[in-house]
Order: sequence, then C-alpha cells, then structure tokens
Amino acid sequence: KIESALTLEIKNLQEVIDNLNMKHKGFQEEIKTYLESHAADQSEIKHLA
Repeated sequence: KIESALTLEIKNLQEVIDNLNMKHKGFQEEIKTYLESHAADQSEIKHLA
C-alpha cells in the first residue's frame, strides 16, 4: 500500500514539474520577446534623438 501511494505521489510530482517547465518556457519566450522589442525601441529612440 505504501508503494502504491509513493508511486502516485511520484506521478503527481512529475506532472507538477512538467507544468512548471512549460510555464517557465512560456515566461522565457515572453521575456525574450520583450527584450528584443525593448532593444528595438531603444534603438529607434536613439535614432530619433
């Protein structure tokens, strides 16, 4: 019985870790897009100044 409970807990933890990894990748892409956009904006500001 303990073994099945541990197996279930491991499965649940793996799902949580997978979800966190997906969120991390999503945030990573959002930050990358922001940084690229910010760099382009700063370049345009310097060009206009």
